[in-house]
Amino acid sequence: MSNPVFYVVGALLALSVVLAVLSFTVFHIAALGVLFSVAAAALLALLVWITWIRKQYAFGGGGMMERVHKTVLAHLNFDGQGSLLEVGCGSGALSIRAALTWPDAEVTGIDYWGGSKTEVCHELYIL
Repeated sequence: MSNPVFYVVGALLALSVVLAVLSFTVFHIAALGVLFSVAAAALLALLVWITWIRKQYAFGGGGMMERVHKTVLAHLNFDGQGSLLEVGCGSGALSIRAALTWPDAEVTGIDYWGGSKTEVCHELYIL
């Protein structure tokens, strides 16, 4: 999840808590307070869940992306000899995993960011 998702869910959670407190203490409308309390509980559960999901997919976190990369590489028809090119490699995580999996292969990952004035190419050599 991107940071704006966390900010929006967190802001909605804070708003729900404030509205629940106001409903009970200032407006004295218990039904509305209960409604906002339930919304706050649901948003808190959502925030905890998306935080957990983010950790599962983070590198060095739950290991989910490492398992995905290993599965992708296991399905490639490549014997580890020669060259391997990944176009659109982003951070190069899959290219790095390929270089670690096949140390004899020459693994190259390239990516282009539209906002950048120059192409960015990374040639990965894992020693």
